[in-house]
Amino acid sequence: MNMKFEYLIHTVIVVVCLGLWPTPNGFGVSPAPDGCYPNFTTAEGCNEPNFLTSGAGNTGVGWRSLFSNAAANFNTGVGAGTLLLNTGDSNTAVGAAALLLNTTGTQNTAVGTATLLNNDSDAMGLGNNNTAVGGTALEFNTDGSENTAVGTGAGQNIITGFNNTYMGDFVATLAPDENSTIRIGDLSNGNGAGSLACFIGGIFNNFQPVGGTIVEVTLDLATDELGWDVGPSQGGRH
Repeated sequence: MNMKFEYLIHTVIVVVCLGLWPTPNGFGVSPAPDGCYPNFTTAEGCNEPNFLTSGAGNTGVGWRSLFSNAAANFNTGVGAGTLLLNTGDSNTAVGAAALLLNTTGTQNTAVGTATLLNNDSDAMGLGNNNTAVGGTALEFNTDGSENTAVGTGAGQNIITGFNNTYMGDFVATLAPDENSTIRIGDLSNGNGAGSLACFIGGIFNNFQPVGGTIVEVTLDLATDELGWDVGPSQGGRH
């Protein structure tokens, strides 16, 4: 017998036996836990999930968290109003009103108050695969997808844009709705002032062309690697 399979069988037997082990009140803890629903769903709070039918593997904690979730699966909402209108799969919302208006959008991650609040609020199903970390990050995104914003208020310019990466508080607040753009602490923040210095690991001790006191940091156009070591003989790193 396969060793991994045999280990799995033994583990299941132990778990079953523990589950049947008698306790004074019939439960492992006292008072007994509540909030357990069919299909591996856990909910704790007011009015949640109100319309659950066949949805599996969902967890909702907080006022009306996952309130509208019926047949959707693998969603996690922690905080008041998280994923309140959600009917899509595999979304994670942590923080009051995170993904509040999301309907059919899938595989979104929102961490922070009001992050991705308007995502897929038009129910077009286009707001997918977004990641927002920081209060109100990607707050106004509606139909944008594949966006990543890290920082308080980051990416508030995005409504329908896709494949953008933003890092820094309020980065891209002043930028237009855009696609396939990377912004790290640049002038697009709410103050119109970017970072004053930049330190990036992976360049140190790699030979770079020098002209006087100026170092021309190289870019390998084939791989987009910044700080590619061309070497004194232009032979590249080995």
